[in-house]
Amino acid sequence: MPDASELGAAYVVSLERLEADPMALSIETTPDQRAAIAQRLRIPGVDALEGEARLQKSGPLVRVEGRIKASLKRQCVVTLEPAREEIEAPFETLLTTDPVESEEEELDLDADVPEPIEGDAVDAGDLFIQYLALAMAEHPRKDGAEFEPVLTKPEALSPFSVLKSD
Repeated sequence: MPDASELGAAYVVSLERLEADPMALSIETTPDQRAAIAQRLRIPGVDALEGEARLQKSGPLVRVEGRIKASLKRQCVVTLEPAREEIEAPFETLLTTDPVESEEEELDLDADVPEPIEGDAVDAGDLFIQYLALAMAEHPRKDGAEFEPVLTKPEALSPFSVLKSD
């Protein structure tokens, strides 16, 4: 069984449990869990994080679908001031207990290839955090923050401009 993520063992679901019926999870977080997630994602803070996930096994495949809702503290890439980011995003992934390992076969990068499951359980909490990270803005900005490039004279950009005499 995999180690539990920052969300804890409550969201680690055994494959045996999924054999019988699909499973629905409601994901709610405590302040300590949100602090650990903020540290993992290297952001100033997670004010709120919740969501749901549904896991369904069919043969060697496990489909995980869900929704994330989060309120994050970020740092604006323009002003370096605190910024807020609100996220509400769906996610879906396909996992497999039977990974195909072929080095000779050419990979189709556009194909939806299932990720292998390590061990005998799925850590839905870890998947939740991974998809939160994917939903986060790559370059968060505070409302109204605009980048204004510093314009310099073209001759100042040349390394030989200091040799010129005026």
